[in-house]
Amino acid sequence: MICSPIPVAQRGEIYYSPIIREAVTTGRPIKHILRGIDGSKSFPPMIKGIPCRLHQLSHSMPVAHPWSNPKELLQKNTLFPYYVHFDTDEQYQAALKTLESDRGPAVFLSLGLASYRNNSYAKFPRYCQQCVESDWRDPGVAYFHRAHQLPGVAVCHLHSTVLIDGCEICGHYPISDLKQSMPGWCHCSKQNRPVWVIDDDIPLHPGIVWIA
Repeated sequence: MICSPIPVAQRGEIYYSPIIREAVTTGRPIKHILRGIDGSKSFPPMIKGIPCRLHQLSHSMPVAHPWSNPKELLQKNTLFPYYVHFDTDEQYQAALKTLESDRGPAVFLSLGLASYRNNSYAKFPRYCQQCVESDWRDPGVAYFHRAHQLPGVAVCHLHSTVLIDGCEICGHYPISDLKQSMPGWCHCSKQNRPVWVIDDDIPLHPGIVWIA
């Protein structure tokens, strides 16, 4: 049994989601969890989907935890593979070395992410309602999927349904005064009115589904 500050990530779970799950499960404030992981007090930036303090995060994990290997964390639970997919091996290794030295902002510059301005980045955590229902059945917990946080992705690649990033009444994720909120959670409980990433009343263009 692995004893760690945060639970082992589910398949395809974005890296900040297990941190939220740990807070939900234990009732511990997220800032206390983060202080134990990497000494920080604020939640890691969600935009761009790469942790800025990779080495500290990996170093805080027990040896048996998958994230004790920073490459495992990057490859399976961040958007890093997406950003370097067309890079040369030399560029990949340089970016990896920069991240392992906890110079996250520097790698954003080297990958061109800091200067790349558009509205395609997921400003708020996104989820698919059908995935939430499926996840509760197996593996038994709902979580934020990495595939739903990719730039330009507005629909679920499994269900072709428009993604959600908040509630019309409670706001965008993370819900105000409900920081430890998982997909589908808000103050409205089962009566929540989802905020769709794009207009749900307009027929989906095949291109939008293809991008997902």
